[in-house]
Amino acid sequence: MSKADLFIIGKMDAALPPNIDRYARNAFNAEYQKIVEASDREMQALPTRGQGNSAYSTYADDRYIRLHVQRIRDLVLAKASTLLDAYEIYGTPLDGRILMVVAKFKNETLAGMTAAAKGQLSLVAARTSRNPQQASMIGEEFQRRLTRDTNHVLGEVDCMLEERKVNPKFKKQEPTVLVAEGRAPAEQPATRRGLSIFISHSSKDGDLALALIELLKAGLALAADQIRCSSVDGYRLPVGVNTGKQTARRSQGCQDRHWTHHTK
Repeated sequence: MSKADLFIIGKMDAALPPNIDRYARNAFNAEYQKIVEASDREMQALPTRGQGNSAYSTYADDRYIRLHVQRIRDLVLAKASTLLDAYEIYGTPLDGRILMVVAKFKNETLAGMTAAAKGQLSLVAARTSRNPQQASMIGEEFQRRLTRDTNHVLGEVDCMLEERKVNPKFKKQEPTVLVAEGRAPAEQPATRRGLSIFISHSSKDGDLALALIELLKAGLALAADQIRCSSVDGYRLPVGVNTGKQTARRSQGCQDRHWTHHTK
């Protein structure tokens, strides 16, 4: 890893909130190492060319140039991905700063690679008495190719940004309601209003019916107006109605269950 690489990886993005910047840098540093090591292995695995040719340079070899382009692309996309993750984790709306930070990183990465290449070419030319003008030309062409072939990467990042706005990577979870021991959970608003439970029972089973009502309210988060019971105060049918007809109509319109119990 070059000094230019270490400078890029350790530099803070001042435009970002500290918590987002810290998370994104830590996550990116791990990805950076993996990308660079994989790229180095690919370059080392390439068959050797130019043996005996003093004019040969890997910086003029199209195979090496393509791998450098791929390295820049992989690093830029990893930078964007870790930033998007950080924004989502801290609940910050995705904005244009992400693209600005990634564009800056991309330019710095490209500048670091080309500066290292030109420095290496100048050093080799001085040691081997090669033509320094030729070394300079190779360096300039290397920079031109990297610039041209990585121009599309920011477009990919822009698409990533828009996709995350529509389909977040981290789904928000509903908060869990904790209930203290010995206390009933607070009554939650019903998802469906209207009668849900109708209980018809013998007059001898009033206590049993009341216990069932309390159980249903606690377990199903039902409101009182969603339960009707034939003889329990607060849940009775309205005064003056025809009990038989009302019972039949209520039970037919009941959304969930109709319980009937008669003790013999």
